[in-house]
Amino acid sequence: MRVKEKSRWIPESYVQIAKDEALGLEVWGDWKMLVAVGYSGKRMKPDMNYRYGNIERMKKQIEEYVAEVKKSAEYKAKRKAEKLEANRNIKPEIGDILKASWGYDQTNIDYYEVVAVKNQMIDVRKIGQIREYDGYDCGKCAPVPGEYIGEANRYKAQSGYGGNGYYIKIASYAHANKMEPIAEVAGVKVYQPSYWSSYA
Repeated sequence: MRVKEKSRWIPESYVQIAKDEALGLEVWGDWKMLVAVGYSGKRMKPDMNYRYGNIERMKKQIEEYVAEVKKSAEYKAKRKAEKLEANRNIKPEIGDILKASWGYDQTNIDYYEVVAVKNQMIDVRKIGQIREYDGYDCGKCAPVPGEYIGEANRYKAQSGYGGNGYYIKIASYAHANKMEPIAEVAGVKVYQPSYWSSYA
């Protein structure tokens, strides 16, 4: 069965007022009826669809809309370039420890260790943890490097906040962020304990 292609709604009496193919920008309107509709990106629903009190107001609103779409596109392009540059600067290393914190009405903590690195792609394995209770079904935990649970999985390391920080997306509900050791004792890195809870 052939799927009918979606198209943007444009009344027959409307003429094209503005267009920018790179931005998917289209503005159509009727100068006599003082109405205009505007689209951007790949959207089939209009960003704007108004009737105006006078032609001056209509022109001004269209100019502002076009300027806003272009400004938004420039901002997104800048942010994308900054993220690409930041990602190029991160330096994952074998032995890095990452922590994921997730849960609803409870705080689950999972730790991972980087076991292989190829540019931004890293292989990680889930590792065990030491747990202490300081309340009912809650307490503190810390990672145990080398105590592997399951096989390695590959992820793309992405730039985090500040320093050499980075994270990986473990699931739709959880990211694992690189941990920085707070000390090193006899060659063993020590990490800040994390709070966990598992209320029923």
